[in-house]
Amino acid sequence: MTAILSVQTSDNPERQYSPLVLSQTAKMTDIDAKVYFPGQALRVLDERRFQSIGL
Repeated sequence: MTAILSVQTSDNPERQYSPLVLSQTAKMTDIDAKVYFPGQALRVLDERRFQSIGL
């Protein structure tokens, strides 16, 4: 099985799209895709912040 892991280290909203689009595209082609949010990148997963950046 082919797999891809994107490590998103930034909490900058403009930098969130690439790993998410890459992972979604990989999933569509039957590739096991994961996105890992360590450290500061976890801030973007906070629902209040997520709503404020309009993703």
